[in-house]
Amino acid sequence: MNIKTSKRKKQKRMTKKKNQNKLAGNYTSIKGDFELSTDIKSQHRKGPFVFGDHQWGRLTNWIASETLIKPTFDMDELIQHMSNKDISIAMKAKREFNRKVSRAIIMGEGDRQYMLGETLSKFPKIKKGTYRTMKLCDLVKILMDYRSKIMNWKQELEAKQTKKNTRQAAENTSPKAAENTSPKIKNTGNLNNWENLVN
Repeated sequence: MNIKTSKRKKQKRMTKKKNQNKLAGNYTSIKGDFELSTDIKSQHRKGPFVFGDHQWGRLTNWIASETLIKPTFDMDELIQHMSNKDISIAMKAKREFNRKVSRAIIMGEGDRQYMLGETLSKFPKIKKGTYRTMKLCDLVKILMDYRSKIMNWKQELEAKQTKKNTRQAAENTSPKAAENTSPKIKNTGNLNNWENLVN
């Protein structure tokens, strides 16, 4: 990796972090209500759509999947565009956000994180009430707050694992462990025979 490429990546990370800080907790500029994406509506045939335990569970899996596994899109950039002063950009971003959320809820696209095993299924969950309508700004805040929570959970989990590995490494190199792994001279039955000792 050359110096220019490294600088560009560093600048991109700094810009992303700046955007995250700018967006953090302040989504009131995102206008409108959440609506099921048009291409998903036909697959929802169980009466009026509501945000309930099942829907929050699906969104929990989706955000967890995007956070704990390799993300499939830049969530910060999409949400930033949702509050863009250019109406066409904002509307396009809102449609895309609605589509992703709709697919996560109806299609269960975030459920794949369970493939990684039981450990990751113990992450925190979104716990909210039942809503018949949801403003986009409120939904974004719920999802982004949850993402921050699960990021912290992941960091704490990694810190505990690192501490555990360090402790185990220290135990393996302790004097007692060294004593147990010290070489032993095989008893040949004739200690006066130097050839037996050597061989």
